This record gives sequence, structure tokens and C-alpha cells, in this order.
Amino acid sequence: MIRLFICLAVALGSAASSAASQTRSVSDTDLAYFIGEWEGTVHFPQDSVVNHAPPRFVWTVSIILDDHWLEGTVDIEGERFTKEFLGVDPATGELLRFVVVADGSTLRFRSHGWDQDTLIWLGSMNQDGVAFELREDIQRKGDDAFDAVFFRRVDGEWQRMQSEMLKRKQERGP
Repeated sequence: MIRLFICLAVALGSAASSAASQTRSVSDTDLAYFIGEWEGTVHFPQDSVVNHAPPRFVWTVSIILDDHWLEGTVDIEGERFTKEFLGVDPATGELLRFVVVADGSTLRFRSHGWDQDTLIWLGSMNQDGVAFELREDIQRKGDDAFDAVFFRRVDGEWQRMQSEMLKRKQERGP
């Protein structure tokens, strides 16, 4: 019985080691583009209830957990607004993104990655106990800038919630 247990432990350990070695480093994926520090502004549709100057924010994205995940934070006027984790689903290869917001909201996204200069995140948001479908369309504007537009599905139609324009704080070298 002990030999069977040892054989199973060795087999399981070997399988886990093999699976771990097949997991891609996040810095070798489509997510690597986001690593760094970004400055951004948020713009709301004219018919929005938000009625003030576009908020400015800093989004910082860094590599964590042995290069298997990225961690992102959004700070507005020195206050933490969001914390997020970005990675790759080892089973499907899809990009994953989990966001928690200071107001208690949560967001979950999946993406198939960049299609030329466009990346689309599809998922859901739970805010004040109400869940709804959410989409974020990112349009890359070169190595150091991108635009992002958030949509909420209402009655089967995607309605624009907000748009963001981000620029890398320190441009990448040639």
C-alpha cells in the first residue's frame, strides 16, 4: 500500500511539474503590452449623470507571482480606486482579468487577445448587488498609448458607459 502511495505521489508530482512548466510567463503574452505606469483620463457620455471635469488617474501594472500574473492598481488623486489581476487561463489560453473596486464592485473578464491593434474584454460587473454584462474595447495607439471604451449590455444592446485615454508615463526605448 505504501509503494502504491509513493508511486501515485511521484506520478502526480511529475504531472504537476509538467503542467507548471507549460504555463506561459505573462510577460510573453499579449498582456505584456500593459506592463508599466500609465496616466489616463476618463470621459463620460454627454447624457451621463456624471457632470464634472474628466478624472485623471494612474494605472500601474507589474509582474507578480513568478511572472504568471500581472497586478494592476488605479489611483485617483493618491487614493487607491481599483486592484486587479491579469493572467492567462492555462486550460484555454484565454486572457483573464479580475478587478475589485473601492466601492465594492467586482469585474471579471476574458479575452482572446489582440487582433491587430484591438483587444476586447468580455465579462460581467457586479455593482450594488446587481450583475450585468460588460465589454471593454481597447484600441492600441502605438507602444505608449491606448484608448479604452466600456459598454454595458442593456436590453440586448451595448450602451457606452465611459471612455478612457491612457499614455505610458515613461515611453519605451527604441
